[in-house]
Parts: sequence; C-alpha cells; structure tokens
Amino acid sequence: MKQLPLEKLPPVKAYLKRVGAQMTSIFRATVSEKRDRYNKEIYVIRFNRSGEVFAPAAIQPTPAELEAIADSIAKSSLPEPTTLSALPLSGLPPDVASASEQDLFILRNLAGEIVMLQHRVDKTDGSKRYIPWTFWSDGEWYQAEPEGPLPLYGIETAKDSSRVFIHEGAKAARAAQKIAEGSNHPWKDYLATGKHVGWIGGVHQVRRANWREIKAINPDDIIIMSDNDMPSIMTVPVIARQFTCMVGQVRYDDSWPNSWDVADPLPEDKFEGDFWVGPELRELITSAEWATDVIPQEHGRPVVAIRKSFASKWIRIDRTKQYAHIARPDLAYDREGFNNTVAQFSDSRDTAGLLAKTNHTRAYAPTFRPGGIGPIVRENGLLYVNQYVDRRVKPKFGMSTDIFHEFLEYLFPDDEDRDEFYRWCATLYACPEIRMGYGILVLSRRQGVGKSTLGVMLARMIGMPHCSFPGDSMITQSDFNGWAVSKRLVVVHEIYAGQNWRAYNKLKALITDEEIEANIKFQPTYTLPNCCHFYCCSNSMEALRIERDDRRWFVPGVIENLWLKKKYNELWHWIRRGGLHSLALEFNNFDNFVSPGEPAPVSTSKDALIDASRPEDEVLLHLLLDQLQANEAMIANDVWLWMRDHFKGRMFLSPQRCAHVAKALGFGVSERRIRVTGVEVNRKQRLIAIDQETADRFTEEDSKKIMGKLVTPDTIYERGRML
Repeated sequence: MKQLPLEKLPPVKAYLKRVGAQMTSIFRATVSEKRDRYNKEIYVIRFNRSGEVFAPAAIQPTPAELEAIADSIAKSSLPEPTTLSALPLSGLPPDVASASEQDLFILRNLAGEIVMLQHRVDKTDGSKRYIPWTFWSDGEWYQAEPEGPLPLYGIETAKDSSRVFIHEGAKAARAAQKIAEGSNHPWKDYLATGKHVGWIGGVHQVRRANWREIKAINPDDIIIMSDNDMPSIMTVPVIARQFTCMVGQVRYDDSWPNSWDVADPLPEDKFEGDFWVGPELRELITSAEWATDVIPQEHGRPVVAIRKSFASKWIRIDRTKQYAHIARPDLAYDREGFNNTVAQFSDSRDTAGLLAKTNHTRAYAPTFRPGGIGPIVRENGLLYVNQYVDRRVKPKFGMSTDIFHEFLEYLFPDDEDRDEFYRWCATLYACPEIRMGYGILVLSRRQGVGKSTLGVMLARMIGMPHCSFPGDSMITQSDFNGWAVSKRLVVVHEIYAGQNWRAYNKLKALITDEEIEANIKFQPTYTLPNCCHFYCCSNSMEALRIERDDRRWFVPGVIENLWLKKKYNELWHWIRRGGLHSLALEFNNFDNFVSPGEPAPVSTSKDALIDASRPEDEVLLHLLLDQLQANEAMIANDVWLWMRDHFKGRMFLSPQRCAHVAKALGFGVSERRIRVTGVEVNRKQRLIAIDQETADRFTEEDSKKIMGKLVTPDTIYERGRML
C-alpha cells in the first residue's frame, strides 16, 4: 500500500508506531478496535499544515516528538485535496481499475464532483472491508479519506428531492435507489417517493458524515433506515439531532434478521409463494424528530428549550391530556407515555413540560372524520385532532377476484341478498366518508361456514387500527365503549342476546346516532362523530331481538352446508397473496354505493329471525290478537295486566310495548286515548283492534256504543282454546 505523505516523514512514522495509530487521511490518524462488526475509533489524532498535533492526553506526543514533527512538516510540500468531475480513463489504482461495478462506490459532493471512491473487498473469513481512495493535487491516488467530514453516497441525486432516505452504508443506499427506479420489490412505490443517500464507515463514523449537505437541500422530511441491530438503531438520535424538518425512522420487529438492511434479500417467511405478505414500509415508520436545543448562557447553566420544528409537529389534546404527532394522529400518549416516547430524542426528562411553554398547536379534543380531511379540524370555533388515518389496503391490479365471488355465491345463495351484501362491503371500503344506516347480521346454525372469515377480510381491507372485535358482553354489559370510539368497523364474531332488548337498543343507538360519547377508562368523556359499521355473526337463529319494522339490520340468508376444504384453502391462499388489493380496486370501480340514511334491505332471513327471537310473552300476545274479530277491540292496559298475571310477573312487555308490538304485527292501535266507562278506573285508555281502520272508528264513536264491542283478554283466550 502506498504510504501517505505524512507517513513518509520519520518523526510522524515513529510517533504513530509508538501509540499504535494508523493514518486514515492525509492529516488524520486513529487508534481503533473492532466492536459490534465495526471499527470503533478509540483515539483520534489530527495534524495540520502548520505542524501542530492535536491528540488525547493518553497518546499526546512528547515535546521532542512535537518539535520533530513540526520541523519535518514545515520542510515538506504536502498535497491538497482535489475533486474530479468524472473518473479518468487511466491512472486509477490497479485494485480500483479491476474492481467490479457492484464493489465500487463513487461518492460525490452536492455539486456532483467526485470526492472519494470506496472499494468493497470480501475477506476470506466472510467479512468485508471498505477501502477509501482519494485524489490529491500531486496527481496521486491515496488510500485515504478526504479532509473534513465524510461524503454521503448519493447526495448529488437528492438536491431537488423533498424526501431523503438515509441509509447505513453506500451499498444499502444504492440498492434502495435501484429498487425505487424499477424493480418489483414490494417497497418500490414508497422508496420511489424520495432519494437515497448513505453515510459510510458504520455506526462509529455517523458523527463524521457531512450532514450539512442534507441541511442545504432542506427536504420536507427525512426517513432514517438504519440496519436492524442495536448499535445501528442507537445512531438514529445522533442523525435526527442534525435536522429540523420532519424525521422518521424505520423500526423492524424481532421477526426480521439481525443486521438486516434493504440491500439484503427480503426474508422468505414474509412471502406466500412469490407474493409479499409482509408489512408495507410506511407501516414500519415512527417519529424521530429531535426535540430540544441546549442554549449556552453567559452566566449560569445552559438552558434546554423546545425546538420550534418539534413543537410544530406535536399536538396537545386538552380534553384528554394527551399528545399526538401530526403524522400519526391516531396514536395519542399521556404525559408519561409522551415523555418516554421522545426521551431518546430530547435533552430533557420532561419534554412535555417544555412543550407546554411554547405556542404550539393545542386541540380541544379528539375527533374522527374519515374522507380526505387533514389531522387538524376546526369545528364550532375549536380545534380538534382528527384521528382518522387512511389505513385501507391499497388498490392494485394483478389478481383475479373470482374466488371471492365464488365464496359469496356459496355463502349467500340468494342473488338479491348477495348483491346487497356486496354493495355494503364496497361502500364500506371505497367511501369512508359515507356512514351507512344499517349493519350486517350473518346467521347460520352450522359452524365453520365462513361467516367470521368475511369479517376478518373486511377488517384487513379497512385497516386494523380502525376496527375492533368486541364480545357481545362488552356491548351489552359494559359502560365503557372504547371498542366503538374512532372505529369504522366493529366485528362481533358471536353475538347472542335474543331474549332481551338491551343489545338491540344499544346497537340501534350506535348504528343510528350521528355522534358518540367516548367513555374510555381513566379518560374524561368527550363527544365525536360516530362512524361505526357493524358486522355481526352468530350460530343461533335467535341471536338478536329485532323489531318487526326495523330499518337498521340487513340479515342475508346463509348456507348451512360447509364449503369444500379445497376451496376454503384456495380463498385463504388468495388472501395471503394479496387478493384483497385487487378486490379493493374492484370496490373502487363500483358505482352503486349505499346512500347515507338508506334503510336496510328486506330479506326472508330477517323475518325468520324476528319470529324466532320473539320471547313467550310476545308469542302469546300475537296468539291473543289473532282471535280478534271485526268490530271488536281490547283495552291495551287490560291485555298487559292479564299477561302479567299469566306469566306471574316474569315478562319483558310493558303496557307501552304491548301497543307497539301489536301495531308492528299489523293490528290497529288507537292513535289517541279515549275515555271508556264501565271499567274499574274511569280513565282514558288505548284500544287494540283487528286493523287500524277499526281502531280509528272506535275512537270516533260514543263510549256507550264502545262498551258493547269491547272484549276481555279472558274471552279472547278462551276463544282460542276452543279452536
């Protein structure tokens, strides 16, 4: 290896040998050791052209060494660093000239001038070495780094980019750029949203990188993609501190290989055949802005203050005493959680306290408004944090949806029911701004027909953060409703509440009401738009008590036979291979969406459910009313009293409910109460007749005439027994 100019000077050479240092550039030497796969610089020695030496006390030159070094440098003519506009056709170091394209990295400055070459060499033990080469004014190539900060690979391509991806190493940056420019990599689309640069030298050289050049570009946001190991992850705050724009970091979980980066092959376990089933890259990005500045004071200790750039990206939610990031408003942290989240990016233990002193964005409460609205919403003169983030699977052409339609044809044999179910699903996915006025109730006595599979598919298409899977007891028995707050889809895999109205009435309000009062444990309540849609399943045909004139539930007819196992496996294979992306495209192209406020479609299954879920008191009431004849009427309160005695008080019906059920069954109920004489209490009563016309006629006649046409429940009951 060609000696560097300073190494040729005997006093410098002797000093470096004594302290065990090696030259890394013309005026820089280090004492290093191997740590965590990288060379860690223990000591750094710097020389200058005036002959001065700057070294730590432990390896400081002796006075005699200093004098000799200064004298030898003064008598030498040392070269100056030189940049090149292009690689010369000749004169390259032999190792560089013979290096393959994939092993040679050309590092330029922001102006596009070549500052340094890096030659990748694979060693016999399986490790790799990156050899630096720089060109100097004496016309020589030296195996040395340039003076000053280390260049960033790919920086010249990023000068007009609003987004910059920062990678660990030139190899990863080059690989990411190639992916962005035309591969079939699953992360291609997102990687193509910016340009890719890499710092060289590994985790221990991160502070030496020329971050000033990225600052000069002034991008809107930066995404740091370090290697998947702890030393690399710990460099992220060091990089983030350099910038005042929006900064994010890519964090992999434990399912990813240690030290993995984007230049490595994607893990095989994240593919189904040749289709990617792993996460989208954007799903792995978390906030990484640096929070504070340390401001020196003329007298006293330095002051820690919040950066304006950081404060502009975090929102304080006053009602819930939480903090949300403008890029992820669906994630909100209490004070402790916020401080812990940003601790590695702050010089203060109480970043929330510092943030409170700034004039940053503050919102009154969370809200939830799907459909193209930003994270900050003004309503009634107040600011709210919109916690809706579009998490739907992205529409993509590439796979047939035939297997999905085969599944629907199997599960819903009736064509009209199937078409209406498809409309509901397409509207749910493609029109997040539409709040449909009814839910889906899928019933079959047979288990395993695929009811729950549809719920899981829909949840994946909508995005799991905006879906929930409560049990029916959570809905009917708990006052807390976090499962419904800021959700677009609620999937209940097994609901059974057929013997009371509590579940129906509670769900009716959640389906109908435009707003919901959030009641989450340990949080103050607040009001926000209700965007819930319900998809409920049951293996009971008496799953839910439903009123006969209900408009809020669509109950499609469901098959009672199991689908072929081969077909079911084919469906899941289609799902895992990305079939939902193609279905999303199909939903987007649909043109017959459900309108807001549109009532639930009728179905024979719903009528059967209404009949099957009726309790004994309603069944008996129906039997009684069926015995009424023309020009006969019963007093509604008498009917209720008679039934209460019959069931010994164990019944659900109230006097008002008796009249309501009678009307729902098609019988007539007097619209206004009339005074009926000759009964125990001389007061106004409501009458039930065979039809509405008869009931209306009763209310117009004289009460004495009515007395002759009134019948008692006992009379009607005995009439039924005689039949």
